[in-house]
Amino acid sequence: MDAFGRNLEKLAELAVKVGLNLEEGQEVVATAPVEALGFVRLLAEKAYQQGASLFTVIYQDNALARTRLSLAPEEALDRAPSWLYEGMARAFREGAARLAVSGNDPKALAGLPPERVGRAQQANARAYKPALEAITGFATNWTIVPFAHPSWARAVFPVLPEEEAVRKLWEAIFRATRVDQEDP
Repeated sequence: MDAFGRNLEKLAELAVKVGLNLEEGQEVVATAPVEALGFVRLLAEKAYQQGASLFTVIYQDNALARTRLSLAPEEALDRAPSWLYEGMARAFREGAARLAVSGNDPKALAGLPPERVGRAQQANARAYKPALEAITGFATNWTIVPFAHPSWARAVFPVLPEEEAVRKLWEAIFRATRVDQEDP
C-alpha cells in the first residue's frame, strides 16, 4: 500500500477510534456525500473492526437537491423528511454514534433562486432539530471527518487537473489531521 492509502486508512481509523471513541456493540449513523462512497466503505470497515454492531449511511446527493430546488412546487419546499430525522434522534438517544463525512461541492446550489434555497433549508433545519438536540445535548458521541470532494478540490486548486487537485486536497487533510505523522 502506498503512502496515500496508508494515510487514508489512518484517517478512517482515527475518526472511528479517537473522533467517535466508538464502543464495542455501538451502532453508527453516518451521513456522507454520494461521492464519498469508497471512503465511507473504509470507515465502515474500521467501525466494524472496532466492534460496531451496525453501520447505517444516509447519502446526500447534490444533483438530486438541485433537481428538487429547481423543479419542486413552491409549497413542497416547506417539507423535509422529519421521519428520517426523528429516527436519527431516536437512534442517538438509544446510543448510536454520529459520524458526519464532510466535504461537498461549495458551488452545488449556485445559480438557484436564493428564496427557494432558503425556504428548503429552513424546513430542513426545523425537521432536523430533534436529531441536532440529541447531538448537542451530548446524548451520543459524534465526530466529523473530512472528505476531499472533487468540486471542493477544484475550488481550492483551480489551476490543477481534477485528479491532481483531489490528491493535493487529501494531502492537506492528512497534514491538518496529522495522519501523515507517525503518531497522529
